Amino acid sequence: MEIHGFFPIKFYSFQNLDIVDKCIDMLSDEDKILSYFPNPINQTVGACMHREEKWKFLTEWVEECLSDIKEEQALQLDGYLKVSAMWGNMVPRESGGKHTPHRHANSYVSGIYYLTEGAPTVFLDPVYARSLSSLEIPALNNQDSLTIEPRAGTMIVFPSYVQHFTHPHYGEGNRLTIAWNSFPQGSISQGQDGKNYVNYQVS
Repeated sequence: MEIHGFFPIKFYSFQNLDIVDKCIDMLSDEDKILSYFPNPINQTVGACMHREEKWKFLTEWVEECLSDIKEEQALQLDGYLKVSAMWGNMVPRESGGKHTPHRHANSYVSGIYYLTEGAPTVFLDPVYARSLSSLEIPALNNQDSLTIEPRAGTMIVFPSYVQHFTHPHYGEGNRLTIAWNSFPQGSISQGQDGKNYVNYQVS
């Protein structure tokens, strides 16, 4: 696991090339719908791949990565971070298909598992007004966005509130990714009385 302090916000990256080909083959058999018209992206139906036994190998790996993140962040969670949604994206070759700016609501952290190369993902600094009404001394490493070039086998995990989008895809091959959201499973935020304020159970 590598930790990246962008904006500054913690992003995480994980590598797993071993399951890329299997995911590509299985994704081709999933039912899809055309989304983001007129910017064509084929998405799997229902965002429920994590509930299917055949995708258990991927869900388990993602939740192992989430366990590492829980430990690194020292979360007050008497349980674990669970995958709450998972779906595949296929942008047709040379189509100009793209994701418009969006965030992942009702989620703690989200991830993108890149199965192929293709158009980059761009993350936007959520604290866009860092220097309004204040003295600013520009730094050479100042940035208001972060561009990720897809690499097969790389998974990027980020806070779900961070807006992101993709550039139009004009590559010679399809751009394939699997995206997911997570939600706490169990009790969180232990109070001074030793009791947990909230207990989440998600399907």
